[in-house]
Amino acid sequence: MIVKQLGTQRRRDSSWLSKYLLYLLLSGYTSIYNRVTCCVF
Repeated sequence: MIVKQLGTQRRRDSSWLSKYLLYLLLSGYTSIYNRVTCCVF
């Protein structure tokens, strides 16, 4: 029972971590995109 709880907790943490990494990736991409468009236009 304790092992199952640990497994679900780890899975939940990994999903949250993946969402956080995706958010960081998108924010970094948008900042680079804004910088490039400012330089171009």
